[in-house]
Amino acid sequence: MSRPPPRFVVAAGPVNRRTTRHGPAPSATHPAVQERIEAARNRIQLGAPLTKQTRRHPHRERLGRRHILAALTAAMAVAAIFLGGVQQSWWLLTLAAALLICTGLVLLVRGNASTDAAAGAWLDQAVRSEFDSLLAEIVGAVEPQHCELLCQIKASIAGMAGSPLGGGSDEHFGIDDRHYVIECMRRYLPDSLTAYLVIPKTQRRPAPLISTSMACPADLLSAQLTLLRDELRLREARATRSAAEGLMRQQRFLASKRSVD
Repeated sequence: MSRPPPRFVVAAGPVNRRTTRHGPAPSATHPAVQERIEAARNRIQLGAPLTKQTRRHPHRERLGRRHILAALTAAMAVAAIFLGGVQQSWWLLTLAAALLICTGLVLLVRGNASTDAAAGAWLDQAVRSEFDSLLAEIVGAVEPQHCELLCQIKASIAGMAGSPLGGGSDEHFGIDDRHYVIECMRRYLPDSLTAYLVIPKTQRRPAPLISTSMACPADLLSAQLTLLRDELRLREARATRSAAEGLMRQQRFLASKRSVD
């Protein structure tokens, strides 16, 4: 058997790293890493917090008389600053600048107040904050189907909180409906989630329970969340009908004024 020439290198594998075939990157199989990835995925699926979804921007609010008066005052202050600069009157410049600053502060305070009052005036801000805190705590402890149902529940609540509903009741969306929404956020939903999280994670999908026909605790929680979602959607439809009542009333008025040939 002849030996190969000395200028060649013989090896069992490729000697050049550039020609080496790299296999797939090792997957993160550690349980802690998997839990973090699943929690991040669920957090993205839940979407923005409810307090952020129900917050209205000041430019979307209707301008009231105080806003118009403040705008006129600001325009007068700017004109006074221009006039004081032309006449080199320091007292006029100081007075106009102070008036402009005060007007800006009034607009800022009024804008924030109107924003908080308009976004779900019947739904307490503390209740919304507690609801967001609850979802942030359990986001990594529930399964993807639970996160999807929770996202739908939050969307229904945000739709009702964003509706232009007053503090009183009407024939469509009454006090009982408001009470159900608030209690759902304060008691019904937290009680279901708490009862589910008490069960050890390894036993949330065991053999079928003896006391119920449902398959396991995870399916029980899905059924309860589905029930809450359906009830909230029903009340969301009532709130939408209540918000559109003014438009329907105008439609009936215009139809009554139609001329008859």
